[in-house]
Amino acid sequence: MAKVVPPYHPSTQSIRWLRFVPPYHPSTQKYKMAKVVPPYHPSTQKYKMAKKYKMAKVVPPYHPSTQKYKMAKVVPPYHPSTQKYKMAKVVPPYHPSTQKYKMAKVAPPTTHQLRSIRWLRLYHPTTHQLRSIRWLRLHHPTTHQLRSIRWLRLYHPTTHQLRSIRWLRLYHPTTHQLRSIRWLRLYHPTTHQLRSIRWLRLYHPNTRQLRSIRWLRLYHPTTHQLRSIRWLRLYHPNTRQLRNIRWLRLYHPTTHQLGSIRWLRFVQLLIQTLPFVNSEVCPGPDGKLYMNIVCPVDVTAMPEKTLPDLQSTQHALQIMQNVSRFPEQPFFLAVGYHKPHIPLKYPREYLNLYPIDKIHLASDPSLPPKLPLVAWNPWADLRERDDVKMLNVSFPYGPLPKHYQLLVRQSYYAATSYMDDQVGQLLKGLDQHNLSSTTVIVFMGDHGWSLGEHQEWSKFSNFEVATRVPLIVYVPGLTNRGQNLHRKSIYDRISKDNYKVTNALVELVDVFPTISELSGIKVPELCPENGSDIELCTEGTSLVPVIKDTVFSNGASDLKWKSAAFSQYPRPSDSPQENSDQPKLKDIRIMGYTMRTDKYRYTEWVGFDPLTLETNWTDLHASELYVHDIDPDEDNNVAGLVCYRDVVDVLSDKLHQGWRKALPYSYISG
Repeated sequence: MAKVVPPYHPSTQSIRWLRFVPPYHPSTQKYKMAKVVPPYHPSTQKYKMAKKYKMAKVVPPYHPSTQKYKMAKVVPPYHPSTQKYKMAKVVPPYHPSTQKYKMAKVAPPTTHQLRSIRWLRLYHPTTHQLRSIRWLRLHHPTTHQLRSIRWLRLYHPTTHQLRSIRWLRLYHPTTHQLRSIRWLRLYHPTTHQLRSIRWLRLYHPNTRQLRSIRWLRLYHPTTHQLRSIRWLRLYHPNTRQLRNIRWLRLYHPTTHQLGSIRWLRFVQLLIQTLPFVNSEVCPGPDGKLYMNIVCPVDVTAMPEKTLPDLQSTQHALQIMQNVSRFPEQPFFLAVGYHKPHIPLKYPREYLNLYPIDKIHLASDPSLPPKLPLVAWNPWADLRERDDVKMLNVSFPYGPLPKHYQLLVRQSYYAATSYMDDQVGQLLKGLDQHNLSSTTVIVFMGDHGWSLGEHQEWSKFSNFEVATRVPLIVYVPGLTNRGQNLHRKSIYDRISKDNYKVTNALVELVDVFPTISELSGIKVPELCPENGSDIELCTEGTSLVPVIKDTVFSNGASDLKWKSAAFSQYPRPSDSPQENSDQPKLKDIRIMGYTMRTDKYRYTEWVGFDPLTLETNWTDLHASELYVHDIDPDEDNNVAGLVCYRDVVDVLSDKLHQGWRKALPYSYISG
């Protein structure tokens, strides 16, 4: 309809069709078309144009503070304080205190009956019922009052203001914004239920942005469920930017990254399985289901009869099949697996690989005597699990019973073998689709995990066992130099007899520039001291020199590489508390900076300001020094010994100088 009011975008303050009536914007208090009646603004309690209405008989909004109308012939809404009407012929709404009606023909709203509307089936946010209305007598869910509306002047339950609507410019109760809709079965932001939509400019209740959509089954930002989309300008909730999308640039709700995809048949991994990651699906000895840390399962009994990592593998294999049709077209595929993250949920059959009588405790299962309190990780994430709760372990130091330590370690090994199997399927897929001889493969973890070492569990510490990760690189024609690529499968090329190891200190920030160089694309420049205004840079260094040196040196390397690798972890206090493992930014008061050299691990716990994000190196709370030649498990903190005072001074200066001073000479001088 040519007279439909288009949606008004608050950032541009413009509309596409100027002959349409723009909505009123509260900041400017102006309209582009003088004949339009501006809505009533509660701060000024005035109208800009008192005499210009499109419909002379339209009821202006009633303001509860003045209890007046500018047009005496208009029927005012019922006000609960006076319980009166100016015109006796008007049917008053039902009032819950008197439980009476002036006109017996009006039905009370407490029965949650449906009202008639012609162009609207309104979803009630409290009763979760749909009611059909012809010209709409709106039932207010809190006051149980009815409002009489022709083209819908919507009553807002909080501000008690009315909004005029022709084809429905819907007033959002939280954001106080309007959205225009032609055909609508409404999506309710609280109950997370979707209704079909033909033409919609949807107002996002959190980001307060509009996005245009032709055919939409909506991605909901809270439930992380994706719906199919044909034409979409997707709003990125963190950067508050709009992305151009033809067939879909998919937003990943966890990593906050966008991916370019032209043709997509999305295997709905998030919808199908991720909502059940922390669900009660682990069978207990009593036959009931629990949220356990130890969780071997029968896959056929799981929701959707699968697990997230199984779906990731199948989806990756489908992508390999698709890209193999275009052998000259470059591709990048990142497959991120969940296991062995907790919960340790995996197919039960992998447990058979590790009989419990073959499992041993950690080599150092006791709390180190000289460990600073601030460094202790109380593994609160494990304590939240049902099976650990039943053990009644004291907080923060109480150890897990030995028999349960063995069960956790057994399940960790089984979950790791489960992942090993999935990676094997990916490698086999590369062979099957003739991609292995032209594909660089990087296998890595994102962090370590304590399995009872130092009496700790999980990853929230600065120990070697929590910060060190696996990193395996396969480069066709380089790492398998001298092999017959056409006769050997990728299994043979990366088997235990065909690898070399380097002791060079490398970091995960090095992976990005390494892949860039191996792929033949430009390696990003090193980030300057203040790189906030640079679009793309890196804090890592390409590992190609290390790879080549390892391949060609035959164990006699003289490569001068990084002199240290850096990590850090925050704490909210000097002593362990319930949020020590995962404090929110506003609660962080101490930052633990740790540095790994070829001989030492040195850590300082120093003051940190969560508002300015600045470190106060002079506010030293604790320090740690471990000598790897004599203490590879990091059990004996010697930072306080006089004989290591000079070592501490040197390492402290190096830690304060940061990662730039630890780079290879060519990077520092270049």
